[in-house]
Amino acid sequence: MIDRCHCKILGMAQLDECKNLRFCGPKEFANCVIQADGELMASLDCDCPIKCNSIHFDVQLSSSSYPSRHLLPIVLKRTNESMLVNASEEVISTIEAKLRRHFLQLNVFYQSVITDVTKEKPAYDIHAFGSDIGGNMGLFLGCSLLTLCEFVDLFILLCLRKCNRSQKVRISR
Repeated sequence: MIDRCHCKILGMAQLDECKNLRFCGPKEFANCVIQADGELMASLDCDCPIKCNSIHFDVQLSSSSYPSRHLLPIVLKRTNESMLVNASEEVISTIEAKLRRHFLQLNVFYQSVITDVTKEKPAYDIHAFGSDIGGNMGLFLGCSLLTLCEFVDLFILLCLRKCNRSQKVRISR
């Protein structure tokens, strides 16, 4: 993009080879940079991963004059009360213009303190697979842990009964 447009955009300011280049103007940005960026993106065939962390702030700007018309007499009283008594509207306007040019009140605050945390995880893992297999076996085959224990119990009882019969047959002979 540097070779094609011979200018830099704001994000390129940190690169050493761009330090002596001038910044792109609006016309150059519209005509050259956007086209070069589109062609560059089209030529890249990469599977770039999603960023792990990103911070985004919604910005809302509101502004007003400082000091306001209703606050100006209070500010002037604190500076020089004798000047306010004899001051004309023209003098007050001049003082107001100087105050507005030299003073600033800046309030920065969060509109809300809500934090959204988005985590990426696999949609289907080995635990979910095992749960699905067990659930389907229990549903369709009736094969639950209790049923398996009952089969083991039945097998043991049959073995004991067979052993008892064989002992009774020996005693009777």
